[in-house]
Amino acid sequence: MKVNLKFHGTILMKIFLVVLVLVLPSSTIYASNPNATSTLLRINEEFSCSTPVLSTNHQGIAVQIEECSSYLPYEGYPLIPVYSVTYEFTPGTQVSNVDVVPLVVETLTVSQDVAAVPKMMPIGTSSLDEVKNSEFYASEETYPLSWFSYSLGAGLNENNEHVVFCTIQIYPLRYNPGKNMMYFASSFSFSMDYQTDSFSLITGDENDLLIITTAEYLPNIQSLITHKNAHGIRTIALT
Repeated sequence: MKVNLKFHGTILMKIFLVVLVLVLPSSTIYASNPNATSTLLRINEEFSCSTPVLSTNHQGIAVQIEECSSYLPYEGYPLIPVYSVTYEFTPGTQVSNVDVVPLVVETLTVSQDVAAVPKMMPIGTSSLDEVKNSEFYASEETYPLSWFSYSLGAGLNENNEHVVFCTIQIYPLRYNPGKNMMYFASSFSFSMDYQTDSFSLITGDENDLLIITTAEYLPNIQSLITHKNAHGIRTIALT
């Protein structure tokens, strides 16, 4: 929205921003503690996987690895097993320098293509049509491009606690269709840095109204905070 202001004469104006946040009973707000000290820590681990079991069908080679509970889901690309592990951290944790390195890599020669992820079908359809990505299967591109990927998120864990999630996805087997080669890593070294911070939790069970402003204008809204608290509306301010 564009606003045009015209001033006639000399007008002294003082503008400040105050954000009012209604804190619902089920909500949680994280507030950083500027006086907190953070600590840089590192995780070092090793993972190992069983030898892949290969079987053939009309779609090509199917690969199973005992420790892998899922597959890469991209339609038309090879069905590659995925080994996943998730770490949990306290709110405010910063994760960096995630690295996964294969320790032992074997090369396997295959005479058929690795089966592709089938096309998604409507519920009630019995046949699963395989739709290969012809461009990829005619190339010498190794898939996936890397041995791993990772993602970060935040939410509630199984104990209903607020945490930061870091999920590592490791791909023990990679496939190059043009060279008819599979590359299998039976073990990996894993490292990750993380830095903890101190966060306070403001929940709906403790407060009804949160006022967010700058330190400069905090004295200007103190009377509002006093008024709200006096009328039974539990109110606090954060800068």
